[in-house]
Parts: sequence; structure tokens; C-alpha cells
Amino acid sequence: MITPVQGYDEQNLSELTARQGDMPALNLPDALTAIAQLKQELIQKGEASALFGQLRGDGLASAIATIEQGFGDELFYPNVASRAAHLRYFVIKNHPLTDGNKRSGSLLFLWYLRINQHLLAKPVEALIKDNTLVALALLVAGSQAEEKALMIRLVEHFILLKA
Repeated sequence: MITPVQGYDEQNLSELTARQGDMPALNLPDALTAIAQLKQELIQKGEASALFGQLRGDGLASAIATIEQGFGDELFYPNVASRAAHLRYFVIKNHPLTDGNKRSGSLLFLWYLRINQHLLAKPVEALIKDNTLVALALLVAGSQAEEKALMIRLVEHFILLKA
């Protein structure tokens, strides 16, 4: 069996194909409220400006809607890990906000995992530590477009799904 580290080194991480149902969706108004709360906390700490979290077009709505799509009875992103990883990637790489895409993408990633905690093998806090969250955000942000599948799969491998 190939470990995530070996798979990453060889650029050959396996896709998580488990199918899960009962995945509550994020909605844009709640996501915007959460980003606004994060913005206020960061401004108070001197770690963000008024530009943080401002929408650029409909990119954030598109990212949230995209992870819910499918064809017929088949979802394009069939499990919580796939959806959370893609959401994070879309927010970080597509820059739907004027500032704060990595932090907002990480916030929405964790939030999505928390609302779907019932489908995870361990609590979110046991799966994703703060330093892991930061490292993965920086890795995704610095990745090339042709590395998208590898970045998604790397993030997916940190999320343990219930059997």
C-alpha cells in the first residue's frame, strides 16, 4: 500500500472514491457571515484590512455550488473529503475574494467538515491541526494548475471518512 507521503513524492496519490450521502451543504449567506466574523477578529488583531473577504464577482457562490453538482444520481464530488478539498482549492486558487483567500478557504474547509462531522471517522480537530491547515493552504496556493489533482488528493488523505 502506498502511503500519502510516497504517493505525493511519486505524484500518484489514489483518489478517494467512497460514496457518502446526507452531506449538508454550505450556503452563501452563512459563508459570508462566517468570513465577516473572521474579518472582524483579524482586524482587531491587526492581521487584516477592510479589503479582507470582499467578494470579487460570483466566484465564491460558484465554488460553493460546484461541490454540490452531479449528473443523475452520481455526484461529481461523492464524499465529504472530496467536497471539502475541492472547496478549499477553489477558494484559494480562484481568488473569489479581494484579500484573504487562503484564510477564508481554510475557514470554509473546516466549517464544511464540521457540519459533516457525522461522516468523519474522527473529530475535525483530531484530523487537521493548525500547522497542517497552514501548510496545506500554502502548498495549494503555491501549486501549479497541472498539480490540481495531486493537491486535492493530498488534502483528501488528511480526512478520514467513516467506513
